[in-house]
Amino acid sequence: MAQADPITSIPAHASTVALLQRLKRPKESWDTFLLALFEEELPPETIAELDRRRKNARYSTYAEAERRHPNWKSEH
Repeated sequence: MAQADPITSIPAHASTVALLQRLKRPKESWDTFLLALFEEELPPETIAELDRRRKNARYSTYAEAERRHPNWKSEH
């Protein structure tokens, strides 16, 4: 059984996040959005490996991830 792919936090300037939020489609996940930005720059072997990992990944809702990470606090 594959281990769960942990959620991470990437430090970024607020202006960078604001720009990315304007570019990202509302229902698009951050994973999908960020991977799409780099697909043209990544070698085909890397894209194949990312696809392989994505097929085996266990996805969870935000609420499930929040329960696993008690220091995350939802504001809603």
